[in-house]
Amino acid sequence: MASSAPTLDALKHRLDTAHDRLPARLQVVNDYVRAHPQSIALDTVALAAEKAGVSPSTLVRYARHFGLEGYAMLQEIHREPLYRRYADYTERLRHVSARGGTMPDGVTPSGATPGGTTQDGATRRGSTDGGTTDGPVTQGAAALLQEFASAQIESLHSLVELTDSAALEQAVSLMEAARHIHIVGVRRALGVSHYIEYALNQLGQPCSIADGHGAQMPMQTLHPLAGDLVLVVTFSPFSDFSRQAIRLAGDSDAPLLIITDTSDHSITEPADVVLCARDAEARSFRSLSAALCIAQTLCISMGERRFGADR
Repeated sequence: MASSAPTLDALKHRLDTAHDRLPARLQVVNDYVRAHPQSIALDTVALAAEKAGVSPSTLVRYARHFGLEGYAMLQEIHREPLYRRYADYTERLRHVSARGGTMPDGVTPSGATPGGTTQDGATRRGSTDGGTTDGPVTQGAAALLQEFASAQIESLHSLVELTDSAALEQAVSLMEAARHIHIVGVRRALGVSHYIEYALNQLGQPCSIADGHGAQMPMQTLHPLAGDLVLVVTFSPFSDFSRQAIRLAGDSDAPLLIITDTSDHSITEPADVVLCARDAEARSFRSLSAALCIAQTLCISMGERRFGADR
């Protein structure tokens, strides 16, 4: 057993150089681990094994082959840089307020040109007569708009960088195959869940929503059957409503898709697919940009799969 875990970079080097010498079954695992590091960081051993097409014991054997204590250590090695990147991202968002809400490098507000004029030729406030800017708008609602927009742009950049494309495709496949989609979302997730309901209705997909209205709890409104899909949108701190819905889905024959802002296994453990959408926070208010982007991507991707051939 290894007394201390190697860094992810060191482990990747070992995985690359040892590949041709591995038994055939471990080569399958090695291909998956190298191609899907976020899956290893976030998925349970059972789910990662299913995605890789091997048994959980093969994943454990693979980890021990490289001197690790088991899958948990392999997962921890992959999680550490992911958490560090999230921490770096949060730190960048804190700087948004400190720098007065200025936009990230290379980004100009919508409707503005790099020379400080809008597309209709008007000069932006804060620009000189020569057409160059002497700083962003920093007062009133316009300053707040820049601050929120900057944070959300950072959030969407991170979403693209950190989303596991294989998990995204699997989520679309679950939605496409579902007879009926049961959507769950309360509190801050309400807007995202209702958007999904609206989009699915436009696509002709049978669906229903459990949003806590009428003081109804999940056991009164959520009755998934085999062939259905339960789609839960939930953000930390998690409501009792969402926790109950996830437990009910986990006990049913229907697959479970969770859109959330954390990899906390106490909430995501029963899920077949987890998509993390960590939204920006500015002045203690979190946006929904990343979560709505994921929701829109899922619905439109499902629609393109179903109807794209007819266009």
